[in-house]
Amino acid sequence: TAQFHRPVAGLIGMTEARAVLREHHASLGASVLPFNESVTGGFLRYMSDDDHDRYGSMFRRALGGSALSGVAESTIRALDPVLERVRREGALTSSELRSSLAGVSSAVCLATLFGVAPDDDSHRRLSAALASAFGPPGSPVPRRPDFASVRTIIAGLPVGTRPCALSSIAEAGHDPADPVVLDNLVVVQVLGTANLAGLLAWVLQYLGIESDRWRDGLADDHGGPVATAFVSEVLRHSQSEYLYRRVTSAFDLKGFHIPAGWWLRVGVWESHRQPEAFATPREAMERFAPGAATPEYAPFGIDRHACSGASLSLRSGAAFASTVAAARDVEVVPAGGVVRGFRHWSHWRP
Repeated sequence: TAQFHRPVAGLIGMTEARAVLREHHASLGASVLPFNESVTGGFLRYMSDDDHDRYGSMFRRALGGSALSGVAESTIRALDPVLERVRREGALTSSELRSSLAGVSSAVCLATLFGVAPDDDSHRRLSAALASAFGPPGSPVPRRPDFASVRTIIAGLPVGTRPCALSSIAEAGHDPADPVVLDNLVVVQVLGTANLAGLLAWVLQYLGIESDRWRDGLADDHGGPVATAFVSEVLRHSQSEYLYRRVTSAFDLKGFHIPAGWWLRVGVWESHRQPEAFATPREAMERFAPGAATPEYAPFGIDRHACSGASLSLRSGAAFASTVAAARDVEVVPAGGVVRGFRHWSHWRP
Protein backbone atom coordinates (compact mmCIF):
# COMPACT_ATOMS: atom_id res chain seq x y z
CA THR A 1 0.00 0.00 0.00
CA ALA A 2 1.05 3.68 -0.01
CA GLN A 3 0.81 6.56 2.46
CA PHE A 4 2.54 9.93 2.69
CA HIS A 5 3.39 9.50 -1.03
CA ARG A 6 5.59 6.53 -0.10
CA PRO A 7 5.12 2.77 -0.51
CA VAL A 8 4.45 1.14 2.86
CA ALA A 9 5.07 -2.37 4.18
CA GLY A 10 2.67 -3.41 6.95
CA LEU A 11 3.35 -5.55 9.99
CA ILE A 12 0.82 -6.96 12.47
CA GLY A 13 1.65 -8.48 15.85
CA MET A 14 3.42 -6.53 18.58
CA THR A 15 5.76 -9.32 19.67
CA GLU A 16 6.92 -9.81 16.10
CA ALA A 17 7.15 -6.04 15.57
CA ARG A 18 9.49 -5.73 18.56
CA ALA A 19 11.72 -8.41 17.07
CA VAL A 20 11.76 -6.76 13.63
CA LEU A 21 12.56 -3.30 15.02
CA ARG A 22 15.34 -4.78 17.13
CA GLU A 23 16.84 -6.98 14.39
CA HIS A 24 16.69 -4.31 11.67
CA HIS A 25 17.39 -1.30 13.86
CA ALA A 26 20.28 -0.17 11.65
CA SER A 27 18.00 -0.19 8.58
CA LEU A 28 15.20 1.85 10.12
CA GLY A 29 14.94 5.53 10.95
CA ALA A 30 12.35 7.89 12.35
CA SER A 31 9.44 8.98 10.16
CA VAL A 32 10.12 12.67 10.70
CA LEU A 33 7.39 15.28 10.28
CA PRO A 34 8.24 18.80 9.00
CA PHE A 35 7.80 20.58 12.35
CA ASN A 36 10.89 18.77 13.63
CA GLU A 37 13.13 21.21 11.75
CA SER A 38 11.97 23.99 14.07
CA VAL A 39 12.59 22.05 17.31
CA THR A 40 15.99 22.80 18.85
CA GLY A 41 17.90 19.51 18.83
CA GLY A 42 14.94 17.72 17.28
CA PHE A 43 11.88 16.20 18.90
CA LEU A 44 12.50 13.22 21.20
CA ARG A 45 10.71 10.81 18.88
CA TYR A 46 13.03 11.73 16.02
CA MET A 47 16.38 12.15 17.81
CA SER A 48 19.49 10.19 16.93
CA ASP A 49 20.35 7.32 19.27
CA ASP A 50 23.14 9.33 20.91
CA ASP A 51 20.94 12.37 21.59
CA HIS A 52 18.07 10.17 22.71
CA ASP A 53 20.36 8.39 25.17
CA ARG A 54 20.78 11.73 26.93
CA TYR A 55 17.40 13.36 26.61
CA GLY A 56 15.10 10.33 26.40
CA SER A 57 15.99 9.01 29.83
CA MET A 58 15.76 12.55 31.25
CA PHE A 59 12.20 12.95 30.01
CA ARG A 60 11.13 9.48 31.12
CA ARG A 61 12.27 10.28 34.65
CA ALA A 62 10.79 13.78 34.53
CA LEU A 63 7.39 12.46 33.44
CA GLY A 64 7.26 9.99 36.32
CA GLY A 65 7.45 10.17 40.07
CA SER A 66 6.52 13.45 41.73
CA ALA A 67 5.52 15.16 38.46
CA LEU A 68 2.50 12.84 38.29
CA SER A 69 1.37 13.41 41.87
CA GLY A 70 -1.18 16.04 40.88
CA VAL A 71 -2.52 14.52 37.65
CA ALA A 72 -5.76 13.21 39.13
CA GLU A 73 -6.45 16.46 40.99
CA SER A 74 -5.69 18.54 37.88
CA THR A 75 -8.02 16.38 35.81
CA ILE A 76 -10.91 16.64 38.27
CA ARG A 77 -10.37 20.37 38.76
CA ALA A 78 -10.50 21.00 34.99
CA LEU A 79 -13.43 18.62 34.46
CA ASP A 80 -15.73 19.99 37.17
CA PRO A 81 -16.67 23.19 35.24
CA VAL A 82 -17.50 21.05 32.19
CA LEU A 83 -19.86 18.88 34.24
CA GLU A 84 -21.43 21.99 35.75
CA ARG A 85 -21.99 23.39 32.27
CA VAL A 86 -23.70 20.15 31.20
CA ARG A 87 -25.95 20.32 34.26
CA ARG A 88 -26.77 23.94 33.50
CA GLU A 89 -27.30 23.69 29.74
CA GLY A 90 -28.51 20.11 29.49
CA ALA A 91 -26.17 19.00 26.70
CA LEU A 92 -23.11 20.00 24.70
CA THR A 93 -22.73 19.90 20.93
CA SER A 94 -19.96 17.73 19.54
CA SER A 95 -17.78 20.77 18.81
CA GLU A 96 -18.41 22.17 22.30
CA LEU A 97 -17.51 18.83 23.83
CA ARG A 98 -14.30 18.51 21.79
CA SER A 99 -13.29 22.02 22.83
CA SER A 100 -14.07 21.24 26.47
CA LEU A 101 -12.06 18.02 26.44
CA ALA A 102 -9.13 19.82 24.83
CA GLY A 103 -9.34 22.40 27.60
CA VAL A 104 -9.25 19.67 30.25
CA SER A 105 -6.28 17.92 28.67
CA SER A 106 -4.42 21.21 28.15
CA ALA A 107 -4.84 22.12 31.82
CA VAL A 108 -3.62 18.68 32.92
CA CYS A 109 -0.55 18.87 30.68
CA LEU A 110 0.29 22.44 31.71
CA ALA A 111 0.16 21.48 35.38
CA THR A 112 2.15 18.26 34.90
CA LEU A 113 4.83 19.69 32.63
CA PHE A 114 5.22 23.24 33.95
CA GLY A 115 3.54 23.34 37.36
CA VAL A 116 1.08 26.09 36.42
CA ALA A 117 -2.46 26.00 37.83
CA PRO A 118 -5.51 27.45 36.04
CA ASP A 119 -5.73 30.38 38.47
CA ASP A 120 -2.06 31.36 37.94
CA ASP A 121 -1.28 34.39 35.78
CA SER A 122 1.47 32.28 34.19
CA HIS A 123 -1.23 29.81 33.09
CA ARG A 124 -3.04 32.58 31.23
CA ARG A 125 0.14 33.93 29.60
CA LEU A 126 1.45 30.51 28.63
CA SER A 127 -1.92 29.40 27.26
CA ALA A 128 -2.16 32.59 25.18
CA ALA A 129 1.36 32.15 23.81
CA LEU A 130 0.68 28.51 22.93
CA ALA A 131 -2.58 29.44 21.20
CA SER A 132 -0.83 32.17 19.21
CA ALA A 133 2.03 29.93 18.11
CA PHE A 134 0.25 26.58 17.73
CA GLY A 135 -3.48 27.26 17.55
CA PRO A 136 -6.24 26.31 20.03
CA PRO A 137 -5.67 23.32 22.35
CA GLY A 138 -5.86 20.10 20.38
CA SER A 139 -4.52 21.60 17.14
CA PRO A 140 -1.82 19.80 15.11
CA VAL A 141 1.73 21.08 15.35
CA PRO A 142 2.25 23.60 12.50
CA ARG A 143 4.84 22.83 9.85
CA ARG A 144 6.99 25.76 11.00
CA PRO A 145 6.08 26.54 14.62
CA ASP A 146 7.50 29.58 16.38
CA PHE A 147 8.89 28.50 19.75
CA ALA A 148 10.48 31.82 20.74
CA SER A 149 7.60 33.49 22.60
CA VAL A 150 6.55 30.29 24.36
CA ARG A 151 10.14 29.47 25.31
CA THR A 152 10.58 32.92 26.87
CA ILE A 153 7.55 32.47 29.13
CA ILE A 154 8.59 28.97 30.22
CA ALA A 155 12.13 30.12 30.96
CA GLY A 156 10.66 32.68 33.37
CA LEU A 157 8.52 30.22 35.32
CA PRO A 158 9.51 29.55 38.94
CA VAL A 159 11.14 26.13 39.20
CA GLY A 160 10.59 23.95 42.24
CA THR A 161 7.45 25.58 43.64
CA ARG A 162 5.20 22.72 42.45
CA PRO A 163 5.95 19.13 41.39
CA CYS A 164 6.20 19.04 37.61
CA ALA A 165 8.44 17.79 34.81
CA LEU A 166 10.34 21.08 34.57
CA SER A 167 11.15 20.99 38.30
CA SER A 168 12.17 17.32 38.09
CA ILE A 169 14.58 18.14 35.28
CA ALA A 170 16.17 20.91 37.36
CA GLU A 171 16.33 18.73 40.49
CA ALA A 172 18.16 16.05 38.50
CA GLY A 173 20.93 18.55 37.71
CA HIS A 174 19.93 19.38 34.14
CA ASP A 175 19.62 22.94 32.89
CA PRO A 176 15.88 23.75 32.74
CA ALA A 177 16.69 26.61 30.35
CA ASP A 178 18.27 24.23 27.81
CA PRO A 179 16.44 25.09 24.56
CA VAL A 180 16.33 21.39 23.64
CA VAL A 181 14.46 20.74 26.88
CA LEU A 182 12.16 23.74 26.49
CA ASP A 183 11.23 23.07 22.87
CA ASN A 184 10.56 19.40 23.60
CA LEU A 185 8.39 20.27 26.58
CA VAL A 186 6.38 22.56 24.31
CA VAL A 187 5.89 19.83 21.71
CA VAL A 188 4.92 17.37 24.44
CA GLN A 189 2.37 19.94 25.65
CA VAL A 190 0.87 20.35 22.17
CA LEU A 191 0.94 16.67 21.22
CA GLY A 192 -0.07 15.55 24.69
CA THR A 193 -3.07 17.87 24.75
CA ALA A 194 -4.35 16.52 21.43
CA ASN A 195 -3.74 12.86 22.27
CA LEU A 196 -5.13 13.05 25.80
CA ALA A 197 -8.23 14.88 24.55
CA GLY A 198 -8.72 12.07 22.03
CA LEU A 199 -8.41 9.47 24.76
CA LEU A 200 -10.92 11.30 26.97
CA ALA A 201 -13.39 11.37 24.06
CA TRP A 202 -13.10 7.60 23.71
CA VAL A 203 -13.43 7.16 27.48
CA LEU A 204 -16.73 9.05 27.26
CA GLN A 205 -17.82 6.92 24.31
CA TYR A 206 -17.26 3.69 26.22
CA LEU A 207 -18.81 5.11 29.37
CA GLY A 208 -21.92 5.52 27.25
CA ILE A 209 -21.69 2.12 25.56
CA GLU A 210 -20.68 0.15 28.66
CA SER A 211 -22.51 2.14 31.33
CA ASP A 212 -24.39 -0.81 32.83
CA ARG A 213 -21.22 -2.88 33.14
CA TRP A 214 -18.75 -0.27 34.36
CA ARG A 215 -20.39 2.78 35.90
CA ASP A 216 -20.86 1.61 39.50
CA GLY A 217 -17.37 0.16 39.73
CA LEU A 218 -15.77 3.25 38.20
CA ALA A 219 -17.65 5.65 40.45
CA ASP A 220 -16.48 3.80 43.57
CA ASP A 221 -12.90 3.38 42.35
CA HIS A 222 -11.78 7.05 42.42
CA GLY A 223 -9.30 6.64 39.56
CA GLY A 224 -7.87 3.40 40.94
CA PRO A 225 -7.24 -0.03 39.38
CA VAL A 226 -10.76 -0.52 38.02
CA ALA A 227 -10.65 2.83 36.22
CA THR A 228 -7.11 2.17 34.99
CA ALA A 229 -8.23 -1.20 33.59
CA PHE A 230 -11.15 0.52 31.86
CA VAL A 231 -8.89 3.14 30.27
CA SER A 232 -6.41 0.43 29.22
CA GLU A 233 -9.22 -1.38 27.45
CA VAL A 234 -10.31 1.84 25.74
CA LEU A 235 -6.74 2.30 24.50
CA ARG A 236 -6.61 -1.27 23.22
CA HIS A 237 -9.98 -1.14 21.56
CA SER A 238 -10.01 2.24 19.86
CA GLN A 239 -7.31 4.83 20.50
CA SER A 240 -3.94 3.29 19.54
CA GLU A 241 -3.46 2.96 15.80
CA TYR A 242 0.00 2.72 14.27
CA LEU A 243 3.76 3.15 14.45
CA TYR A 244 5.88 4.21 11.49
CA ARG A 245 9.55 3.77 10.69
CA ARG A 246 11.41 4.96 7.59
CA VAL A 247 13.44 2.30 5.77
CA THR A 248 16.93 3.78 5.37
CA SER A 249 18.58 0.68 3.90
CA ALA A 250 16.99 -2.34 2.26
CA PHE A 251 16.38 -5.57 4.15
CA ASP A 252 14.48 -8.82 3.70
CA LEU A 253 11.53 -9.76 5.87
CA LYS A 254 9.66 -13.07 5.66
CA GLY A 255 10.54 -13.59 2.03
CA PHE A 256 9.78 -10.00 1.05
CA HIS A 257 12.39 -7.43 0.03
CA ILE A 258 11.78 -4.04 1.67
CA PRO A 259 13.65 -1.36 -0.34
CA ALA A 260 15.20 1.79 1.05
CA GLY A 261 12.79 4.71 0.83
CA TRP A 262 9.79 2.65 1.86
CA TRP A 263 8.05 3.07 5.20
CA LEU A 264 7.30 0.29 7.68
CA ARG A 265 3.92 0.52 9.39
CA VAL A 266 3.21 -1.46 12.54
CA GLY A 267 -0.55 -1.85 12.81
CA VAL A 268 -1.09 -1.37 16.54
CA TRP A 269 -4.88 -1.18 16.27
CA GLU A 270 -4.99 -4.30 14.12
CA SER A 271 -2.57 -6.13 16.44
CA HIS A 272 -4.69 -5.32 19.46
CA ARG A 273 -7.68 -6.94 17.75
CA GLN A 274 -6.07 -10.26 16.93
CA PRO A 275 -7.73 -13.25 18.66
CA GLU A 276 -4.28 -14.81 19.10
CA ALA A 277 -3.41 -11.90 21.39
CA PHE A 278 -6.75 -11.24 23.12
CA ALA A 279 -9.76 -13.45 23.61
CA THR A 280 -12.91 -11.89 22.13
CA PRO A 281 -10.88 -8.88 20.92
CA ARG A 282 -13.85 -6.95 19.53
CA GLU A 283 -15.63 -6.82 22.86
CA ALA A 284 -14.81 -4.29 25.57
CA MET A 285 -14.06 -6.38 28.65
CA GLU A 286 -12.42 -6.27 32.07
CA ARG A 287 -9.19 -7.80 30.79
CA PHE A 288 -6.58 -5.48 32.33
CA ALA A 289 -6.59 -6.49 35.97
CA PRO A 290 -3.29 -5.83 37.80
CA GLY A 291 -0.68 -8.33 36.69
CA ALA A 292 -2.48 -9.16 33.45
CA ALA A 293 0.08 -7.47 31.17
CA THR A 294 0.88 -9.03 27.81
CA PRO A 295 3.61 -8.17 25.27
CA GLU A 296 0.90 -7.96 22.63
CA TYR A 297 -0.43 -4.82 24.30
CA ALA A 298 1.54 -1.71 23.38
CA PRO A 299 -0.60 1.43 23.12
CA PHE A 300 2.34 3.76 23.82
CA GLY A 301 4.99 2.24 21.55
CA ILE A 302 7.40 -0.67 21.63
CA ASP A 303 10.99 0.55 21.55
CA ARG A 304 13.26 3.21 23.01
CA HIS A 305 11.24 5.95 21.33
CA ALA A 306 8.00 4.87 23.00
CA CYS A 307 5.79 7.61 24.45
CA SER A 308 6.96 9.00 27.79
CA GLY A 309 3.45 10.08 28.72
CA ALA A 310 1.93 6.65 29.34
CA SER A 311 1.48 7.08 33.09
CA LEU A 312 0.12 10.61 32.69
CA SER A 313 -2.47 9.38 30.18
CA LEU A 314 -3.58 6.45 32.32
CA ARG A 315 -3.84 8.50 35.52
CA SER A 316 -5.72 11.33 33.89
CA GLY A 317 -8.00 8.98 31.98
CA ALA A 318 -8.75 6.98 35.12
CA ALA A 319 -9.56 10.08 37.18
CA PHE A 320 -11.73 11.38 34.33
CA ALA A 321 -13.62 8.07 34.01
CA SER A 322 -14.34 7.80 37.73
CA THR A 323 -15.42 11.44 38.02
CA VAL A 324 -17.84 11.24 35.10
CA ALA A 325 -19.18 7.89 36.31
CA ALA A 326 -19.81 9.36 39.77
CA ALA A 327 -21.81 12.25 38.28
CA ARG A 328 -25.11 10.36 38.41
CA ASP A 329 -27.07 13.38 37.21
CA VAL A 330 -25.06 13.51 33.96
CA GLU A 331 -26.08 11.11 31.21
CA VAL A 332 -23.39 9.95 28.78
CA VAL A 333 -24.82 9.22 25.33
CA PRO A 334 -22.42 7.46 22.93
CA ALA A 335 -21.84 8.93 19.50
CA GLY A 336 -23.53 7.20 16.62
CA GLY A 337 -20.33 6.76 14.61
CA VAL A 338 -16.70 7.76 14.25
CA VAL A 339 -14.93 10.34 12.10
CA ARG A 340 -11.35 10.71 10.92
CA GLY A 341 -9.28 13.58 12.22
CA PHE A 342 -7.08 15.91 10.20
CA ARG A 343 -5.23 13.70 7.69
CA HIS A 344 -2.73 11.45 9.47
CA TRP A 345 -2.49 13.76 12.48
CA SER A 346 -5.54 12.87 14.49
CA HIS A 347 -6.87 9.52 15.59
CA TRP A 348 -10.30 8.36 14.62
CA ARG A 349 -12.71 9.87 17.11
CA PRO A 350 -16.34 9.38 18.14
